[in-house]
Amino acid sequence: MKNVSYGLIRINPTDVEISLRGQTSCEEKINLGGDYSIEDICGFIKSFAKKNLTKIGALAIVSNDFDENFAECLWINLDIVPHQVSVEDFEKFGKEEIIQKVKTNFKEDHSNEIGTTSSRKVNVHDFLVSLNKLKKFAPEKHVKLLDKLSGRFKEKKLRVGFFNSTVSGGGVALMRHSLIRLCKLLDLDIGWYVVSGNEKLFKITKQKIHNVLHGLYHEEFRLTSGDIEYYDKWMDKNMEMFGDLFKNLDVFVIDDPQPSGLIKHIKKVNPDAKIIYRSHTQLDTGLIDEKGTVQHDTWNFVHNNLKDIDLFASHPIEHFVPKNVDKEKVLFMPPTTDSFDGLNKQIDEDSSSYYFEIFNEMLEKTGQKSLDPLEEYFIQVARFDPAKGIFDLIEAYRLFFEKIKETNIDSVPGLVIAGNGAYDDPEGLIIYNQILEKLSEEKYSSIKNSVRIAIVPFRDQLLNVLIRKSFVGLQLSHREGYEVKVTEALMKGKPVITYDSGGLPLQIKDRINGFVVADFDTNKVSEHMLELYQDKELHKKMSENAINHYDKDISTIKNLINWLYLTTKISEDKNFKGNFRGINELIEEDYLDEDFQV
Repeated sequence: MKNVSYGLIRINPTDVEISLRGQTSCEEKINLGGDYSIEDICGFIKSFAKKNLTKIGALAIVSNDFDENFAECLWINLDIVPHQVSVEDFEKFGKEEIIQKVKTNFKEDHSNEIGTTSSRKVNVHDFLVSLNKLKKFAPEKHVKLLDKLSGRFKEKKLRVGFFNSTVSGGGVALMRHSLIRLCKLLDLDIGWYVVSGNEKLFKITKQKIHNVLHGLYHEEFRLTSGDIEYYDKWMDKNMEMFGDLFKNLDVFVIDDPQPSGLIKHIKKVNPDAKIIYRSHTQLDTGLIDEKGTVQHDTWNFVHNNLKDIDLFASHPIEHFVPKNVDKEKVLFMPPTTDSFDGLNKQIDEDSSSYYFEIFNEMLEKTGQKSLDPLEEYFIQVARFDPAKGIFDLIEAYRLFFEKIKETNIDSVPGLVIAGNGAYDDPEGLIIYNQILEKLSEEKYSSIKNSVRIAIVPFRDQLLNVLIRKSFVGLQLSHREGYEVKVTEALMKGKPVITYDSGGLPLQIKDRINGFVVADFDTNKVSEHMLELYQDKELHKKMSENAINHYDKDISTIKNLINWLYLTTKISEDKNFKGNFRGINELIEEDYLDEDFQV
């Protein structure tokens, strides 16, 4: 069932009409009588798709009265993206044009076509789930805080902009999509913008800034005067493109070093603007703080861009903050994930089968063995980045493979290595090819056919399904800000084996819901892989603990609470400081007397 269709549905007083266009076109009208439910309609859509052997990617709902419950049912229960279309637009454009408009929101591989406006504002899909559903799964104290802070934000008529370097790929983009969807539900004037760039620029920002600050690359990747000149010219061009936007926003959030060169331009045209720098990465402060290192010089270039910021929001790990950052400006904030986005929502079996077909088609095209959904396998989901420890992962799996061959166990679980690329990361394909070359070495001949590796399209549900069907998750990053994929695996009941690196051990309770291993100890990783595979009771217990022992304080609602608090606070109080404290502590300080303990 690789066929994907896009369509339109009209719900009339007594009947429902549905039209699909894909490799096959089909239409049907069913009389449901005057008394039918959302579940009846969704059941009809599911049967209709099955009968016509198609996966429905998105449906336009023709109605002037947008039914959030129905739209939510399409997304949560049927894995269909809902689009609202007014009756007037339907009558004006007609059925075929409306369906074609829906289809243009998706690429040839049926992943979302995430575009930007002429001002580089990201077009985030308006609706997936309702505000009521998000609130239902949030603690009452968070719901109260959200209502109070969003009200205060609107009273102040604040305008806020988030700026980063990519619309897709990596945790920052995922957080921004969920955050902006929630902002739309609350009618908050908060937008997300991306800088323009090209391969040359992103080689500078990825290899010579991001990777260097991670501590991965050294002298040969030192920034040259030519690099800095090229980077500054691109920031000048972005300044021209953003135009009046910089004059009109009240608070700017700059995500990571890539767009940090915008800050001087912001202050030049809008000196009263408040600027928060959000650091999402693990900075190798040992090297950064050592004079003469390439990391020291690279950070000083970035730090010079940050001289006009008001706050420095870091992952909640103190040694991620270089010594020359003003500690009064520093606060700590965790990353978040969304329980109802494509990465985390429940996926029905029909849709799961479809995504496995897509994955296996990718494997077959690259000469790899297909993956049986019933097969047990380990998985690491991460970008193909030199910091992600993928070569360690392969070595750990080889050692596991050797160990298991010495036992009486006949079946051997496989290994899946999968992740998205990223628009601002030109290294992904290089690392991917290096891994394939590594697997071709004689040393790894015994495991070559048991390892599946793929750069997958930006279809969150595909990664969701791969994690859900897996046996155990791994994350062997040498440098890691947090990597929320660990928590997302725990949410799905998967024990996770990680290195003791960056923010990874903050998510794993060692020997409770997974194992934390010293960096580079691939043999110990392999021992834990074997332990979990041999001891079914241990695996079952850790799987249960995974669901019960993960940080539940990382929801999209809590993420927005944090940002609403910071943006309103920084606008109201010119003396507000982070003072090297956590965001929860700061919020409690202001709301403790109002029974809003966080």
